[in-house]
Amino acid sequence: MSARDYIAALLESANFFDLIAMVVKSAVFGFFIVMIPIRHGIRATNELTSISAAVLIGMVNVFIAIVIVIIEVLSLVITPMITKLI
Repeated sequence: MSARDYIAALLESANFFDLIAMVVKSAVFGFFIVMIPIRHGIRATNELTSISAAVLIGMVNVFIAIVIVIIEVLSLVITPMITKLI
C-alpha cells in the first residue's frame, strides 16, 4: 500500500467530527502537559537550587501524567478487545 492510498483510505474513514474531536483532545492534553511544569516553576523560590528542583519535579510529574494517560488509553482500547475474545 502506497502512502497516497493510505492517506486516501484514512480520509475516507474519518469524518469531520472525528477530526474536531482529535484536535480538541490534543489541545486539552497539550494544555495540561504544559501547565504542570509551569505550576512548579511558579512555586520556585529565588534560591538557585530551588529552580533546578522545581524543573526536575515538574518534568517527573509530566512523565507520570503521560504514563498514566497512556495506561488509561491502552486499557480503554485493550479491554473491548479482550471481552470480544472471551
